[in-house]
Amino acid sequence: MEALITTSAINDMTRKQSHRMGRISTAVLAMGLGLAAAATAAPQEPAIAAGSYVQAKEGAVVRNFRNEKGKLVTNLEAGTLLLVHAESSNYYEVSSPAGFPVWVFGKYLTETGTEGVLKVVGTGVRMRPLPDSGVDSYPLSTKLTRGDLVQFIERADSDLSFEADWIQVWSVPHAHAWVSSMEVEMASDQEVAGREWTDSLRGLVDVPMKVAPSETVEPDRGAVPEQTPPEAGKVPEEAYRSLAYGKTLLEAAINKGKDAAEADFESSIRAFSTVLGMVPESSIVAAEANSKLMQAKAYQTSAATRATLAAVELRQQEMVAEWAEAKRQEELRGTELMGRFMGRGWVRKTGRGDDARYFLYWDDTIQEISCESGRYDLDLFLGYELGVRGMVLRAASMATDDMPAEVSLLDVSRLEVISGSTGK
Repeated sequence: MEALITTSAINDMTRKQSHRMGRISTAVLAMGLGLAAAATAAPQEPAIAAGSYVQAKEGAVVRNFRNEKGKLVTNLEAGTLLLVHAESSNYYEVSSPAGFPVWVFGKYLTETGTEGVLKVVGTGVRMRPLPDSGVDSYPLSTKLTRGDLVQFIERADSDLSFEADWIQVWSVPHAHAWVSSMEVEMASDQEVAGREWTDSLRGLVDVPMKVAPSETVEPDRGAVPEQTPPEAGKVPEEAYRSLAYGKTLLEAAINKGKDAAEADFESSIRAFSTVLGMVPESSIVAAEANSKLMQAKAYQTSAATRATLAAVELRQQEMVAEWAEAKRQEELRGTELMGRFMGRGWVRKTGRGDDARYFLYWDDTIQEISCESGRYDLDLFLGYELGVRGMVLRAASMATDDMPAEVSLLDVSRLEVISGSTGK
């Protein structure tokens, strides 16, 4: 028989709807007051997500720490492109494709055979805003590692030996520093900004600057005879550029972690392959390029394997969901009510008031039901076995790493009591 709703039930439903509307009106009023208060508050700079490109405003300053008392690393020209990595205390942690002018102690640098290009010979080498290691010259969070290439700017005291002097260089592109959120703005076209960023990396040792005479960047030769680097005259400057470019791209891809795709490593692989085609096989540059090439290919293979496994896992989940749905349909077809209802089961309830939820339990299947139209008060059918028809508001889904499993949700437009009583 089809369920009937009594006059008292209808009156009860009406009272509940009125009570609910009253609460909604109160909430809307409170929301309006909150918005009005927010409108009169001091304007806030919009938050910019990590991974976004921003441009410097006129007078923007890069600092070594996220505070106005942080030491100046460099002044930025208006429009300078930066990549945001994090936000803290109204400051953005950023990097520049050309790097930042920083100071490095000379003992951790050596010549490469290319004028103005120096190579890092230490590990965990600090980059500082001032040519000293005092408290005021707090280093950048990023550290140089053995093999990094940097471009020479100037020396702090040419009367000292190179190893004992502070050397100002352009940092590696992935060096991080801080800029006030009030001094930058979001790049209008993020895709164009991304291409400009990558193009700028290509010339990272071509940053316009005045390069000091070669003797000012040479180590102190007072105690040792002058030596010519073994690959001098054999390794073209372009090889150094390609090597530095490839290392920057590889590090950016590695930093993506599990999100890195197979294609993310392709550009660095091409850069290292280009280097190997330009230099002698016996050169140090070739050895480093070959090492980085193998590393890039290993990461690329790992990314491809992850993608394959993810695709297989997704298909398995789809197959399980398809099997579950087929099983449910088969069970429905096996009943005497075949095709008559979209859902069937004993009505149970969880929660109270606005948090109440209703479910149909049938053997080992569960289906959530609601009645948005208010035609039925589902509380009246607790303990009854119902057959229902209506609109599917949510399909069933399996659990994932981020979300729990969900049963299907059916908005009931028509129901029929099959059996049972409130005592069940």
